[in-house]
Amino acid sequence: MKYCGELVKTSYLSAKGEEVDMIIGLGLGADDYVTKPFGLGGLAVRVRAMLRRYLYFNRNSANDTSTASIIRHGDIVLNDQTYEVEVGTSKVALTAKEFDILKLLLSYLSRVFTKSQIYQAIWKSNLGV
Repeated sequence: MKYCGELVKTSYLSAKGEEVDMIIGLGLGADDYVTKPFGLGGLAVRVRAMLRRYLYFNRNSANDTSTASIIRHGDIVLNDQTYEVEVGTSKVALTAKEFDILKLLLSYLSRVFTKSQIYQAIWKSNLGV
């Protein structure tokens, strides 16, 4: 699946356990299909395996910082390629949505956004606002 032009790994977590449901889910672009009930340990292992494969197949591009998009403002450094944020000398852990919101705000420093505009820009939807 693609999100903002980038390939994104997806897993379906479903109560539907029939083979046809799995075929449809994987056919729609899922990388994995997990049915209920599932254990958190097994789910964590599946996610780690997916991340390991993603990092293995993308290690050359991850090491190539020449195409990295870095936004700096004051002490804040946002690296769009590695999804890392630093404030001063400290790395800050952000969720994916927090990162996207910070990137949006840093990309348009002089602009004031409404909550609806932020929701539309980040979630690509007008729902919930």
